[in-house]
Order: sequence, then structure tokens, then C-alpha cells
Amino acid sequence: MPSVADEKVDLMTVIQSYMRDNNIKRDDDVRDLYLGSCGLTDLDNLEQFRFLQHLWLQGNKLSQLCLPRNPDVSFVHINYRISELYLNDNDIKSISGMLHHLTCLKVLMLQNNQLDDLDETTLELRPMRTLHVLNMLYNPLSQVQGYRLHLIHFCPSVTLFDRQAVTAQERTAASQIYEEKQNAVKATIAFGRRSGGPPFPTLQQSKTTIHELPSQAKNDLDKKQECFPTLEEMVEERTMKKSSMEYTTLDWSLVPNRLQRINGDIAPKPQNITVKFR
Repeated sequence: MPSVADEKVDLMTVIQSYMRDNNIKRDDDVRDLYLGSCGLTDLDNLEQFRFLQHLWLQGNKLSQLCLPRNPDVSFVHINYRISELYLNDNDIKSISGMLHHLTCLKVLMLQNNQLDDLDETTLELRPMRTLHVLNMLYNPLSQVQGYRLHLIHFCPSVTLFDRQAVTAQERTAASQIYEEKQNAVKATIAFGRRSGGPPFPTLQQSKTTIHELPSQAKNDLDKKQECFPTLEEMVEERTMKKSSMEYTTLDWSLVPNRLQRINGDIAPKPQNITVKFR
């Protein structure tokens, strides 16, 4: 295997050496590819390894994940089966547009790199719905205030983040921060529809009883209570605000049976019955 001290190490040369050492004859037989600490500075296309699942690239000198001659194409742009990817201990500055297609990814190690844009990195990770283990320690973005809750909220499938298990309390705290408006709406939902509160006013108990009020205050209270609608009136008002429903069916009681048709009995013409309710 080429020495780390070489000025530039070719990726395909390293891969061929790896396959030879592990007695791998065909590209389709490659499931695991260990290329850690090989002194790599550039990446090449890995499209020939269609069934690649685990890829180790830690401890190299990588600064980007695109092809040298095409900065818009990821070096694993068709390796959709990758489930574990180790890119830690490199000099990667951005993963934007390079990893979002790896929707089968379960383990992603990115610690000790140069990632500094939290929003850009989060956007790249959001499509990974099966990602369970994520490590981004020792990146500049890990110093951003609220960094942990931000990633926990936008990557809900992650259960182990930066070597610490994600707790239910952290998920609740992240939801309260990033879903404030949604939570306010959910609080008004009852049994699948928006609730307008109880059909009658909430009666708040006072420390002062009605018998302790002066006579003038009692009279004013009686007048105010007369202005309030009754419980039946308020229930009726709410009922009228609901959407009306109706259905129509045939009145089968007027349809002549077999004997009546044989005897030629005169029966009234069947009619439709329409039922309407709220």
C-alpha cells in the first residue's frame, strides 16, 4: 500500500492493493472497503462497487467529497447501499450536495473535520431517515449555541449523537424551541377538530361569597347573569355552527313485495327519504 509520505496517493491504486490483499476478485464482491490513513487527498468515482455497504476513509487528508474534475458530483453518487460511512479525522469543509442521496445510511462519522455551516450541514442530513449514529464533535459548527438540540430536532431518527444517547427530554426541549407555533395549534385540537372551549363560561370561584357582597353589588350581578345565555342556548348556538350532513334513502316500506305484485295490489309510489342533521 502506498506510503502516507507520498506526495499524492491515487485512490484506485489503494483500492486495487486492498482487493489484492483481501483476495477479492470482482468489484461486485466488495461489501467493505477500508481506506483509512492512506494519505488520500482526492477521491475517485466508486461506481464500480455497486454493492458497497461499509466505507472507511478516516485519517486521510480529504478536504472535499466531490470528484476532482466535477465539483458537483459526489464520489459515491450511485453507491446507494452504503449504510456506514467513516469520514472522521480529515479536513472536510462542506458536505453540501454530496451525501443526501445516501438514504440507507445508518452510521455517519464526521468528527474532527472543518464543517462550519450548521444549517447547510443539517439540510444535507435531513433526508437520511434511517440514520441512527451521528458524530460531529470537534467541528467548528459544534460550538454554535443550541447545536445539539438543532440536530436532534431536524434528524429525528438519530439515537446516538456525539457519543451520547438522545433522551426524551432533549427531544421535548427541541420540539418546544423549533415547533412553538405547531404546539400552540395542537393545544387547540380536541378529538380531531379545533376546540372552541366548553359550551358554557368557565366559573371561577372567588374567596368572597355572594352573601358577603353588598346589596348594590348583588343587584348588578343579577343583571349581568340575566344577560348571559342559558346552557341550552349556548349548546344550540354551537350546534348551528357545525357543518350540516344529510343522506337520502328509499322508503322500502312502500315497495310492494312479491305477493302484492302477483295479486296486482295497488301500492303507493315509493318515495325518497332525506335525513338532515348536524
